[in-house]
Amino acid sequence: MALDPQPDGDTARARALTPLLVPPRAQLQRWLGRLHVGRRWLDRCFAARASAWLARANGLGFGLMALSTTRPLPEARSAVLRLALVAFSWSAGLAALSLAGPGPERWLTEGRALLDSRGVGVERFRAERPFVLARWCLERLGPPLLLVIAGCLVGSPEPLRTLESVGLAAGALLYVTSLGLGLGVVAHLCERLGAGRGQSFFLGVVLLPELIAPAWPELPTLASSYGHWLDACLGLGS
Repeated sequence: MALDPQPDGDTARARALTPLLVPPRAQLQRWLGRLHVGRRWLDRCFAARASAWLARANGLGFGLMALSTTRPLPEARSAVLRLALVAFSWSAGLAALSLAGPGPERWLTEGRALLDSRGVGVERFRAERPFVLARWCLERLGPPLLLVIAGCLVGSPEPLRTLESVGLAAGALLYVTSLGLGLGVVAHLCERLGAGRGQSFFLGVVLLPELIAPAWPELPTLASSYGHWLDACLGLGS
């Protein structure tokens, strides 16, 4: 009786070791490429597109506010920047709501053949969704944020004020990145645990503690936690 041909063990081991043989720079480029694809899929969701346009409008409005207020009141820079970041946080929340919905999973199903042809596992791509939202925040919220920072720099051109504005800019970018990563983790968990109701689960996680907070002031909420983190990034203290 003829035996069935066995799989080539050397070929299987070579495929398993392929990621280990790729140089770190190439691995980084592939990772950034996957995040770029995920960001483009996220942009196809209505809430993410609307939040991007909302961020642009807020960036223009707060940029003009910074330009007109920081020259007579240089101390107002941090207040204007904080208000702008609070507004940008709502845009990031809308994008996270899209990430928790069925849209990204639908795009992932449609692009499964493309991912398989490039050797990218579906579960691995799902696990990188928090980083997708972090990249989305940098690419969609970063330019409006830079517009506000430019207004602060033009409004107060003194060297010392410029140096302080650079420090505020670094703290603002740190906040935007951590905001996207944190909301991405929450949205990803809600999408995984929500069983098709990820958006409702996400709204419950974000809004329900806010409704209980007036009766229980010590209750930590997502919004209050990010508010404290925003103050820390801008050096405003507690």
